[in-house]
Amino acid sequence: MGVLCKADYYYGALLSVLINSGLTPSLFEKENESRQIYEVSTNTDDYMIYTKYHTSPTGSKDFTWSFTFSDRELVEINKLKDENKDKTLVFAFICSQKQLSDYNQEIAVVYWDEFTECIDMKKKTIGEPRAFLSN
Repeated sequence: MGVLCKADYYYGALLSVLINSGLTPSLFEKENESRQIYEVSTNTDDYMIYTKYHTSPTGSKDFTWSFTFSDRELVEINKLKDENKDKTLVFAFICSQKQLSDYNQEIAVVYWDEFTECIDMKKKTIGEPRAFLSN
């Protein structure tokens, strides 16, 4: 019998959306709980989906989620983009809360150009995480 961890619930939401849309995602890489990478093919394109989840939004009425990226993650993202030039790299940010309900869950899908508008990929300062905000 398999063991479920907290991340399985959040990544499972993304997988459910993809499967209910008629897609068949495959897990490309799972290194830790902080992110997962899926490979999805459609009749129009092949995608690499870099996913992260966050369960602690700010704001009491209009929620805002902040996703941070370490230098190591940014190196990984650049490598993923370089090694998969034949695939479209997209980011799926699973925005949730610890107390699940029908109205406080969102998945934000962001394309490469949108991602690089929010994250300085060529930042010279090492060690400071960069953040991407979604709401």
